[in-house]
Amino acid sequence: PHLARIEPGRITMHTQPTATPPLVAAVVEEHRAAAEEHDVLLRAVEPTVVGEVLADPERITIVFNNLITNAIRHTPRNGEITVRTQSVDGRVRFDVTDTGTGIAREHLPQIFDKFFRIPGTTVSGTGLGLSITKEIVQAHGGEVGVDSEMGHGSTFWFTLPRLGAQSSEKPLL
Repeated sequence: PHLARIEPGRITMHTQPTATPPLVAAVVEEHRAAAEEHDVLLRAVEPTVVGEVLADPERITIVFNNLITNAIRHTPRNGEITVRTQSVDGRVRFDVTDTGTGIAREHLPQIFDKFFRIPGTTVSGTGLGLSITKEIVQAHGGEVGVDSEMGHGSTFWFTLPRLGAQSSEKPLL
């Protein structure tokens, strides 16, 4: 239902200064029961970020919902999902790391494509969640990616510009 509103040029953002620790705490708490139901430990690591991002909290919550829901689906019993927040080069990077099945290298380039589902997967889904995630993050001026290896889990990450971050580059006069 969100995809039509998120097509490039058609998304309406309601950005505001947003503190990252309460945002992360809220989404982790929202998914705690689902994780426990799957016997998966879901936790947030104390952030290494001081400051805020300019974000639409509702849209960024959708991003987290997609990433955490996927992590729960693909992490076996007694597995673990960790959400981390850190400052990287004037941006805030959010990581959702799981101890799940991982993604084969050949599927990584397509993972954020609309309707893409990993061949042979038995997990339900439409193949839209990661595409929506990418559109929302890019509409915020951020980047999204994944690091994964079969049998070693995955880390889905996205960045948002940090408020008050100064560029290290100086203009040429």
